[in-house]
Amino acid sequence: DGRFVNSLTTRAEEHKSEGIYLRNIDLNKAVFVAFHDAAWANAELEETEEGFRLTTEEIQARTFNELYTDERPRKAKRTGSKVASQIGHLVMLFDEKFLLGEKAQGSILEWRSQSCKRVCRSTFGAETMAAIEGLEGAQYMRALLASLLAGELVKHEEARKRWRLLCVTDCKSLYDYLHKTGAPKIPSDRRLAIDLAAFRQELAFERWASKAPLQWIPTSFQLADPLTKPMRAG
Repeated sequence: DGRFVNSLTTRAEEHKSEGIYLRNIDLNKAVFVAFHDAAWANAELEETEEGFRLTTEEIQARTFNELYTDERPRKAKRTGSKVASQIGHLVMLFDEKFLLGEKAQGSILEWRSQSCKRVCRSTFGAETMAAIEGLEGAQYMRALLASLLAGELVKHEEARKRWRLLCVTDCKSLYDYLHKTGAPKIPSDRRLAIDLAAFRQELAFERWASKAPLQWIPTSFQLADPLTKPMRAG
């Protein structure tokens, strides 16, 4: 949309003096925090890989033409149908006092906003996909920082021993599901069940307290919220 692109250009010009600030944080007391969020079925599905797209002949072969006549013409398919979910995450570095609920300034290390490759059947599913992306993004940035400081490649498991990591979500159902004791109820979506099991296992590896490092916050405090939908600054 040309008007949307032009509006972005205007906003960038208006706020060109704003930038990303890297705070002076003691790396011996640092913690990686991943804010992640999702907006269900509000984005267009991205094209799949070239080798998996249907050819023109394949599309024609699966099209039923005899069901439509001049009296009952075939309706054109609406373009730009929004069936994919927009997911986003923000990885920041804070002083460890952030974990105690104290006010702390953080440094933005990475942010990403994308349409989920998988069409999710629920908001819960979309939030799960965003959480996985956020966790993996934070793990990658942590290993990257460790490698830069060491001057050599540092394994992900070794970087985990040096810095703690916390995931932050505004999805209460996801938080409750992963903190539930005992055997959790398996979702009807079996693919989602596998993703939840993998996410739970990885959080267990990251555990540094009595509970999994996944914290719930109200949506008004979710810093990744603007990465999933248009919002007004304020």
